[in-house]
Amino acid sequence: MFQDDRPPSPKAGRDLTLLLARRISKTENETRRNFDGQPHPRNQGHKRQHLTVINTNDSGAGSLRQAILSANTNVGTDTINFNIPGTGVHTITLASDLPAITDPVIIDGYTQPGATQNTLAVGENAALRIEVNGNSKGGFHIITGGDGSTIKGLVLNRFGCDVAGICGAVKLRSNNNVVSGNFIGTDVGGDVDLFVNTQDSNIFFEGKIPQSLTHDRALCRCLF
Repeated sequence: MFQDDRPPSPKAGRDLTLLLARRISKTENETRRNFDGQPHPRNQGHKRQHLTVINTNDSGAGSLRQAILSANTNVGTDTINFNIPGTGVHTITLASDLPAITDPVIIDGYTQPGATQNTLAVGENAALRIEVNGNSKGGFHIITGGDGSTIKGLVLNRFGCDVAGICGAVKLRSNNNVVSGNFIGTDVGGDVDLFVNTQDSNIFFEGKIPQSLTHDRALCRCLF
């Protein structure tokens, strides 16, 4: 019988290695599936979302409400930025309570073009460009799961109580959240009171919950 004693070609070796690698990869992926046939979480990964509010609508694509809902569905800390066309202050008027924040998120009003942070040690010179008019509805509500969220650079006024009877422009019912550099219960300049009643435009705390609040004035209804 004829026997080919020639050594195998390098290409044949590479092809065999590639074939084996593909089979191993396929086997691992099939192993890393849940019993319902869905990919195992280790295969999926969790990417942070950078969501952008592009209009003042109460709901729908590009709205603040939709950005919060989208952030809630993605595991991990997401960021909500603002880029609403036009100069000056943009006002978002609520038609219903904002959805509860159930996953960490950074809501950053300073990302709106034209907004600037306070740079004064005494007084304030912040220029805020995103106003949320609560229209007597429930405000930002950070509950368990939303721990470690941040709300900054917004003007928040005219809020009421939500359907559960909890009042406040910002309601903190989870741990380690940051509320910083907002005008709460005032106009966009931080000078004129705009609130339904004093408790509705304050910050609500529940239980012993470490939080971080930064402000330049002593009154709750001013800069936080």
